[in-house]
Amino acid sequence: MVLNTALIIAKRSTNTTAYDCPTYSTLEETWQLPKSQRMGYPYQDIVTKELKIYDVAANSSKNTGIKSSGYAGALGYGERIPMHSPNMYYTAYIDPSRNSSLWVISNETLEKARVPNSDFTSYITAWSPNSSKLIYYIDGGGTISSVKNGPTPWETTERFISPKTKGFVLFDVTSGRTTNLWPVESIDSFIDNERILIRTGGWDSKKFVAFNTRTFEADYSTFSGSYEDLGVGQINFSSDGKLWTYTYSSDPTTDASIIVAQIPTITGKGPIDKGKWADFQWPRFSPNGEKLVYQRKVGYKYPGRPEFDLQVVDLKTMQNKTITRGDNAIWSGNTMLIASKLVSSTSPDTKLFIYDLETNQETYIE
Repeated sequence: MVLNTALIIAKRSTNTTAYDCPTYSTLEETWQLPKSQRMGYPYQDIVTKELKIYDVAANSSKNTGIKSSGYAGALGYGERIPMHSPNMYYTAYIDPSRNSSLWVISNETLEKARVPNSDFTSYITAWSPNSSKLIYYIDGGGTISSVKNGPTPWETTERFISPKTKGFVLFDVTSGRTTNLWPVESIDSFIDNERILIRTGGWDSKKFVAFNTRTFEADYSTFSGSYEDLGVGQINFSSDGKLWTYTYSSDPTTDASIIVAQIPTITGKGPIDKGKWADFQWPRFSPNGEKLVYQRKVGYKYPGRPEFDLQVVDLKTMQNKTITRGDNAIWSGNTMLIASKLVSSTSPDTKLFIYDLETNQETYIE
């Protein structure tokens, strides 16, 4: 492994501090991005627990034969479930059978490649809007204290494997270059293809900083206002990094709303919707930034499991339309949505479906 040194500039007011930033380029492992030009959506088979890729154009699913991690994520760090790139050509996943290393699979050919030096990956954090970069988090595989305080017997010994790096790592999927984002402790999401939004006091902090992953410049001035009432984990940015949408609440039980605004202001178009905190969630921009989808609670189809309507807002006309029941919707291009919905009042199980906004047709993903 070759250790390069880049200059980090961290600005605050007129004071500038320079640090040495370790940037890792890999010699012992090679990387080549698999070919992909078809859009696909990853999901886990309920019975076999294997990763499947839904081919959007063919309206059919492909078996990968991969059993990936499927556990819940952690706010500020990312997810353990597979994560598709914004262009939906690729899927990143953690392989627990191979030292929990990170892999990228083509949604077209199912060819896969291991991200170099990615052993002990704990979370997949985010893809950049143009799908060229991927951030993930490595916790190092546990510490002596965490293992010793667990169920391990006193009489045993254990050999630890040293990870190549630790913390947040930025991976350029086109060049294979990895960069350790060591000043960053918590990430909300990408703002654009270079900047990320971070919280300076952990995942629930209301103090935001824009951090440039190319120059390593921490911008403390852009988000200098108060963001006390923004929902944790509910922020989404337009692909050009000019707009953001979020849930906002000064009193979560009676006064919550969805806002669309110019970055970094907290007043703009809206409120898109108003109600209680749990009434609506997960606002997300379409790739071209012209529409917004979110989910609005309508009641309970199964005890303890709320049911939602999917709402689509035309941001030019501000027309808000209910399209179907469903939740956790993501965009597939600018005119199609992939989401899940409850299918029975006797079970909490859900089914994936794709919804075409042009034809208003709904198709289940088998």
